Amino acid sequence: MVTKTLGLKNRKILFIYGIISVILLILIGIPYFLNPYLLYVLSLTLVMVMAVIGLNITMGYAGQVSLCHAAFMGIGAYITALLITHGHSFWLALPIVIVVEIGFGIIIGYPSLKVKHMYLALVTLGFGRIFYVFVQNASDITGGPTGIGDITRPGFLFIPLGSDLRFYYFILLFTILIIFSAMWIAKSRWGRAFKSLRENEVKAAMVGVDIRRYKLLSFVLGAIYAGIGGCFYACLLGYIGPSGFTDVVTFRMIMMLVIGGLGRLEGAILGTGIITILPEALRAYEQYYILIFALITMVMIIFVPKGGIWIIEKIITKIKSISKLGDSS
Repeated sequence: MVTKTLGLKNRKILFIYGIISVILLILIGIPYFLNPYLLYVLSLTLVMVMAVIGLNITMGYAGQVSLCHAAFMGIGAYITALLITHGHSFWLALPIVIVVEIGFGIIIGYPSLKVKHMYLALVTLGFGRIFYVFVQNASDITGGPTGIGDITRPGFLFIPLGSDLRFYYFILLFTILIIFSAMWIAKSRWGRAFKSLRENEVKAAMVGVDIRRYKLLSFVLGAIYAGIGGCFYACLLGYIGPSGFTDVVTFRMIMMLVIGGLGRLEGAILGTGIITILPEALRAYEQYYILIFALITMVMIIFVPKGGIWIIEKIITKIKSISKLGDSS
């Protein structure tokens, strides 16, 4: 029985690594076959993967409701934009963003020690609204509704990254680092504590999990990943404004998790790809794609609550079982 369980676990690990490896090979080779606009869409997808992985840590792993993830991403984007447009380097902005996000993660995570569920959702939603109102009205700092433009792209090891292709590979490199760091977290003591926290706080406390510490940590990690995504978002677009960090953006990120598979790293990647790329496939129906997204999300929640990655796993399992029957016959 133990051997069978270990074998199943190893197969799941191999499945995860296999999916990620195939995706990476595609991402490395496909840019040479894309026009500039599709390359931009692919780069934007990778940026959103960084942010959504952070939301997956907070909501998927630790089970904490967060409706302000777009605000965390916006904080990183605005700090980066302000520093770069005032003559500073991206490499200075990145560590500053991480430090600031740690602070905001603690501040927003603190209410999770007192309230849960709907009340925590309202607190985080309120922070997102406060951030939006601030960037919309603080024209002297954020540019107000006009936003901030002329955000230049960084260099890497004395290599200028002004071209779209070079900057794409730069984003891809950081996305890979983000993915592997998230995989490490999932397997670490932090990941096990997050999952026990998600399943049952009382039982988690009984086995020695520091509830206070890990709730705050889940928000801090989520904010850091979103902030890093915001750094790259600002440099990719070269312009940011308040409309890029509204509640709608947060809800889209949640849709990415639900459609891909909440609490699954590969699900976060899959869902982000679907929700970011699908509008391009539905461009002819631009007026209706939000409705289509909503219907897809409802169907997934009702019929496939484990997300699209679960469907892929079931298909692969079915193919394996059919192949085994064919071999035995």
